[in-house]
Amino acid sequence: MKANIKNYEQELTELSQARASPSADLPMSKTEILDLINQDLDQALDKLNTRFLGKNAVYGDLLNEYISRPNNFSLATFRSRLRVFVSMNL
Repeated sequence: MKANIKNYEQELTELSQARASPSADLPMSKTEILDLINQDLDQALDKLNTRFLGKNAVYGDLLNEYISRPNNFSLATFRSRLRVFVSMNL
């Protein structure tokens, strides 16, 4: 009986922890990704990498532009182009 109670308590603890910290593997909606592009670009790119890196040439070009920034690089323009890409591909 005590073993069953401990197992039940452990399961409840694990469930509450899972709710408190959502898994990074869960897919995000288009709206969530678009919001994340404005809030935390690096995290947005991490999420997009899992879906598009090595599978989409346009995304690869965008990512290369971000990684090896040219002299005339504009972060606002990059975010705008990335939002357009996400809107068209998700």
